[in-house]
Amino acid sequence: MRIWTFAVLLIAISVFLIVAKDSDVPNLILIFSALLALLLLAVVILWRKNRALFAEVKVRDKAQKQLRLLNDEFIQKAYTDELSGLGNRRSFFEKAEAKLKLAQLDQSPLAILLIDIDQFKFLNDEYGHAQGDKVIRAFAKVVLNTVRVEDVQGRIGGEEFALMAVNTPLDGAKDLAERVRSAVEKIELTHKNKIIKTSISIGVSVCDSGLDSMETLMLRADDALYEAKKLGRNRVIINT
Repeated sequence: MRIWTFAVLLIAISVFLIVAKDSDVPNLILIFSALLALLLLAVVILWRKNRALFAEVKVRDKAQKQLRLLNDEFIQKAYTDELSGLGNRRSFFEKAEAKLKLAQLDQSPLAILLIDIDQFKFLNDEYGHAQGDKVIRAFAKVVLNTVRVEDVQGRIGGEEFALMAVNTPLDGAKDLAERVRSAVEKIELTHKNKIIKTSISIGVSVCDSGLDSMETLMLRADDALYEAKKLGRNRVIINT
């Protein structure tokens, strides 16, 4: 009910009381009328306060929602590589450490894949950094279309990337690495009517004993990656 309706009622009751004062209206009715007027006045006051309170709550909820959205966006940006859309270095290592601890508790296998885009410096020098950025985004698209939601991925350097495949033994890790390598090999980008192809080298290490640390897994994968480059690039080497 609108406030002016209450006002009309109060005025009507006030007029009634004034008239009733000089009449033969019993005191009980006068008292009842006065109490009714006070009650209506209290209702109006409470209604206005509640309306202000509800408006304040609405504003507060909207502000808190905006803050939550901003915080989520901030966290997402803080853990995402802007160019590739993959996780950044911090994101990869924090998530991978947590996944490794769970794997050690479950005694389940997992694999680390370290990946380098081959001849990336040559691509930048020959075709420009904009073309190099296109290569990184195309590679990242392959990764996002290949890995599972529970796996961990990230860009940990300029042209260096890392994947952690959970619940993945040696054969599964090799299959995953070959699928990623093969998909990247099929990428064709154009620059001034020239087709540019790229490839990647992958080093793989597998943890199936529950005794490995992130440091030892990364070191073994890095050794395998170095071997893959030494043998001519565009290949997968597994460090067992």
